[in-house]
Amino acid sequence: KDTGQHATCGGFVEVDESAEQALVREVQEETGLSLADLTVELLGVYTDPRRDARRHTASITYIMRIPAGVKPVAGDDAKAIELVSLYDVDSLSMFADHKSILNDYAASALSRGDVAKDVRVTELVPSDGVPFQRTACT
Repeated sequence: KDTGQHATCGGFVEVDESAEQALVREVQEETGLSLADLTVELLGVYTDPRRDARRHTASITYIMRIPAGVKPVAGDDAKAIELVSLYDVDSLSMFADHKSILNDYAASALSRGDVAKDVRVTELVPSDGVPFQRTACT
């Protein structure tokens, strides 16, 4: 369902499909890119029941490094692909806990030296005031 918000690319694991197989399929469907051409690493696992008001979902998130000059093309259920600087994320309305996911990516990028300064964004905090739980690999 379209919420009218920005979101990270993603999808669901099909029956009889591994998370890794779903990653390959979803990247192809959502961006037109082949994982054979990309560097991928695990970012984190997000399972907090409050993260999506529609239903309880678990997300396994990955970092993909897209080579310069390669342009993803929206496909399947993606309206469009917009490459956004981490420095601009705070101004966007993001779906569910996607700002939390991008914060974890920013921390990972900072620790690797991929960004010059801390670029944390303001995360959505659920109405109970308790931040979303997650396991991030940094």
